[in-house]
Amino acid sequence: MKQINLNTEAKYLKALIYGRPGTGKTSFGVSAPRPLILLSEGHAAPHIRDAARRLGRPDPIVLTMDTADDYRDVLRALHGSKDKPFVVRSKQEQCVVFQTDVWPETVVLDSVTDAMQVLIDEIRIQSPQKDGKDGLPVDSERFWGALTDRATGLIRGFRDAPMHVLFLALLDDRMIGEGPEASRWVGPQMPMRKLPGALQAAVNVVGVTFRDKTGEKDEKTGERVLEYGINTSGPNFMELKPFPPLRAKETTDFTDWVRRVHGDAAVASTLPQVAAQDAQGAEAPGDADAATKDPTKRQKRAAAPDATADTATDSATDSEAPAA
Repeated sequence: MKQINLNTEAKYLKALIYGRPGTGKTSFGVSAPRPLILLSEGHAAPHIRDAARRLGRPDPIVLTMDTADDYRDVLRALHGSKDKPFVVRSKQEQCVVFQTDVWPETVVLDSVTDAMQVLIDEIRIQSPQKDGKDGLPVDSERFWGALTDRATGLIRGFRDAPMHVLFLALLDDRMIGEGPEASRWVGPQMPMRKLPGALQAAVNVVGVTFRDKTGEKDEKTGERVLEYGINTSGPNFMELKPFPPLRAKETTDFTDWVRRVHGDAAVASTLPQVAAQDAQGAEAPGDADAATKDPTKRQKRAAAPDATADTATDSATDSEAPAA
């Protein structure tokens, strides 16, 4: 048992952002204050570099996560003393993986969907699947219990890290139940139905990325300009979690989010005020690394969206949905 310092805890913003591939999640992670990006796919590194150049940010620290122990090694470092250098040590290999005198301010899991798969792989190595009566592989009876324990432990470990935390996840769009009782559910893609709830409980805000074509055209190509954004409010079947002073339809700059949560009036006054119903203003998501280069155009668009609520739902979910 320990007493919580409310002033200290209030400094950190914990967020879960999910969306279709190519809708700006990775770029949003790069926009975080001094990010440490835990990357599950090495081929995404060039996208991170390009996003940093486009945003005018220094190259972030990027560590590739291949095993569950990799995540645990980082967690031990994140919970260390900030009076000392930030050092990630591999417990298994007994060596220093990364070291810097300047601590990261944000840890970005790109993606938490893949982190859950890494846990699954670890459990199946320890307890291999067996052939069932139909010849298909079957997990042990304790598999799902072990996965729940390890997944929630990992989520809570990052939640409690003394810094900003950004969980990035793929979007899942499925029907739950059968017949007249069936209902649509849209949220972060997780291997178990209870894990999205655990993620939502661990963060301040949950949002979904979108891409919207504006009415303006690119002078060179003649194509309509693309606006990227994040909705934190929407239909009831979507896993979302608003968090004032963040708006229902938000910019894709995590540093800006942090500043406004901290009450930076100078920053907030330069941004458009968007009504809650404007969260329904997206049309079609797209490529993460083709974001609109002129932020003033994005702000003008955010102030006066013209799409309907039905269009917004399709914006986040009209691509190939993951299997239920």
